[in-house]
Amino acid sequence: MKPDEPSRWPRLGRHLAEALTCEPDREGRAARQRQRRFLTMVDGYDGMVALRGLLDAESAAALNAALDPLAAPRPAADGTPDPRTPGHRRADALTDLARIGLASGDLPDGTPLPAGVLRRIACDAGITPAVLGGRSQPLDVGRTRRTIPGPLRTALAIRDRGCSFPGCTRPPNWTDAHHVRHWTPSLGPPP
Repeated sequence: MKPDEPSRWPRLGRHLAEALTCEPDREGRAARQRQRRFLTMVDGYDGMVALRGLLDAESAAALNAALDPLAAPRPAADGTPDPRTPGHRRADALTDLARIGLASGDLPDGTPLPAGVLRRIACDAGITPAVLGGRSQPLDVGRTRRTIPGPLRTALAIRDRGCSFPGCTRPPNWTDAHHVRHWTPSLGPPP
């Protein structure tokens, strides 16, 4: 290994520790690690939340597999590099992962949010199925349902082939359906 490949050092260290330990009861070791796992979220006085945790190897591998594609740098449409640090990108990826999970409709969501955030999220709060004409032109889109109905989501996926934000290359199932121009004039464009 070359000295200029520091990303390989932790993996080499784990491999070396594994070889030296020679623990015959790998299943028992994995069970003990699962027992030690935890995640805490502590509210700060300034509205921020501190995360602290410990994951077993299997859980960490699953989380990394989910976060890594979401944390990749995203250059702007003009080619400007992503200004976010790796830490910022991973924090954004964790939030994106939570939103993807919540959008599936299989998870509860009961966290109190500030009014400004609720107003921004509410732009999707009243959508009815869309009636599309030839060439997939929307003829009628109402605002009486909280979520985007399946047929409209399918139409957006076919039309946009993923995220429609300039420079974003995320696939349709990783995106949220939002109005490009806010449908409530008093609230202005979405952030």
